[in-house]
Amino acid sequence: MSVDKATGDPGPTLPAAGGDAGTAGAAPSSAADAVLVRSLLRDACVATLATTDRATADRPVGRAYASLVEVATTVDGQPVLLLSQLARHTRNILADPDVSLLVDRREAGGNALAAPRATLMGRLRIDASPLTRERYLRRHPTGAGFADFGDFQFWSLSIESAHMIAGFGRIREVGAEILRLEHRLGEAAPDFIAALARNEARLIDEFESELRSRGKPSHWERIVGLDPEGVDVVRHGRPDRIAIAAPATDMASFKHSILTALAIDGTS
Repeated sequence: MSVDKATGDPGPTLPAAGGDAGTAGAAPSSAADAVLVRSLLRDACVATLATTDRATADRPVGRAYASLVEVATTVDGQPVLLLSQLARHTRNILADPDVSLLVDRREAGGNALAAPRATLMGRLRIDASPLTRERYLRRHPTGAGFADFGDFQFWSLSIESAHMIAGFGRIREVGAEILRLEHRLGEAAPDFIAALARNEARLIDEFESELRSRGKPSHWERIVGLDPEGVDVVRHGRPDRIAIAAPATDMASFKHSILTALAIDGTS
């Protein structure tokens, strides 16, 4: 769960009858809605993947097929999955890459339908980037045991839209453009995001060494990911997130913001 969650405008109040009120009840989205969707995705360790079942002789019409997957993100916020070609969902994707991915922020013992969640819709593609691999395996190190198997590949989701429900009464349809991190960061975003992705592993070592040299206590074990809106850590053996108050658009402000956030988290 993020330390700093942006919830934005509470939106219209709808009857709290439970569940999804559907697209008809969705209000126009805002930048704050996009921040929340990205936060839900960055927080997630697992997600529900919905694919279209391939038609077979005894099942001529494809049906929706849902499965549980581990999820990570690229620096710019694309969901990343590690999938086996032997899995049913992967065979479905090879036939039809249009999928949905549900992420949520349920608390154990809480009201699941009152928790924020988002369904991300888009197309999956194979992602052979070494940086994508490194980032995924930092978040899910057990994946290293089978990432090199011939039937496993990394996939990234190009998000085309998101259906977000932030508790009862706040429903948004969030488009691809406003979801892009570049929409929040502005013109400097592409170059900065690319530089951050290239240097992420080195920066993680630098931040961890700096905090150790300061003798700062911490409530997390290690850093697993960096992006312009925050830092992903492992806390008590589980991925967690520390958001920064304002997104960084250059390396100097990024380093200052991340070190400050990590130091504050260590003393809170």
